[in-house]
Amino acid sequence: MNIAALRGHIERLAAEHDIVVYAQARRPAQAYALRDAEEIFIAPVRSHISYAVALHELGHFLGRYQTSRHTVVREQWAWNWARASALIWTPAMERHARKAMAYIWATQSPGMSASAKLGA
Repeated sequence: MNIAALRGHIERLAAEHDIVVYAQARRPAQAYALRDAEEIFIAPVRSHISYAVALHELGHFLGRYQTSRHTVVREQWAWNWARASALIWTPAMERHARKAMAYIWATQSPGMSASAKLGA
């Protein structure tokens, strides 16, 4: 699937849900979502990885458990939404998502119960 189609998918999803997209980040790692403002800041979609990250940021609006008080829950379910909504999900995209979650679990979840980590 070509990158233009992936970029168009992000644009359509954002438009359908009234989410403003600012494709101004220099790298996918700099992406974030502002739920109160209904905006995402992403790197331009130029690869499968930047597409996955853009989907993940949309997942902060459209995925389950996005009002959880636990960061790890919000992050995991945003990635779940990204996987389920992607036109394509490559092994490289999966590695990126797992690496991002490993960082979140290591830095955000000390003392958190397993059920809370799973969204219960």
